[in-house]
Amino acid sequence: MRFNTNPFPGMNPWLEQAWGDVHASFMTYARDCLQDQLPPDLQARVEEYLSVADGETDHLNDGSRRFISPDVAVTERTPSPDDDDSAADALHVSEEPIRVPLRSTDEDARLPLQWLINHVYERGRYGNDLDYARPPEPPLSKEDRLWVEPFLRQLAET
Repeated sequence: MRFNTNPFPGMNPWLEQAWGDVHASFMTYARDCLQDQLPPDLQARVEEYLSVADGETDHLNDGSRRFISPDVAVTERTPSPDDDDSAADALHVSEEPIRVPLRSTDEDARLPLQWLINHVYERGRYGNDLDYARPPEPPLSKEDRLWVEPFLRQLAET
């Protein structure tokens, strides 16, 4: 079972098999996406992480460059009694772009995560390599398999 476009409404667990390439591509495309939104005196750069460098303050007095790893916030969603608590939530990536705060004088940049994942999948031609009839590595949890297997079968039938 193969798909030319990313079949998942979120992160694709089969992409883990090529994580080095996926990650490098994702970061590059994210940089390009940010670059188009930044004021002229800011630049997005890719190293081990994605950062935005201010041309006036990214050098120390001795001329060396200063790199600051961005903070990451991890939040836990508290389910409401009305929630359908499905395993699909674990693989879900918001369709809405995430906001990337810049300086207080600048508008936030936005990163469209789902578009980036889909773009990585299509540009990397993963549809040629990934066989969804075989389990991904690392394997899915039982809960995720119960959601993913019928989901992929239904997609393959359409």
